[in-house]
Amino acid sequence: MVDKRAHPRVGLSLSGRFKMKEIIGDFFETTVINLSQEGLCFYSGVRVDNGQHIELEVQLEEEKRIKVSGVAIWSEKKNESGFYRVGVKLIKTGA
Repeated sequence: MVDKRAHPRVGLSLSGRFKMKEIIGDFFETTVINLSQEGLCFYSGVRVDNGQHIELEVQLEEEKRIKVSGVAIWSEKKNESGFYRVGVKLIKTGA
């Protein structure tokens, strides 16, 4: 399989939580699994449609979190676990 990414990605496993901006409700727990200059990828137990605006809070250390927002650019069902993998193009990062 040929990797078509313009930038290398860093594999990781960071806890976080996300919500879809257009949908009122609570945050969903997640794990961010990779990061690059293009964006990031995380697991989701709920379907996320392409174009959906995402607000994501990632736990970097025990007392350190970062907030980012972006747009879902792809989503696919993960085979065995039943989780979706969601690719997000970052728009904004915060403290």
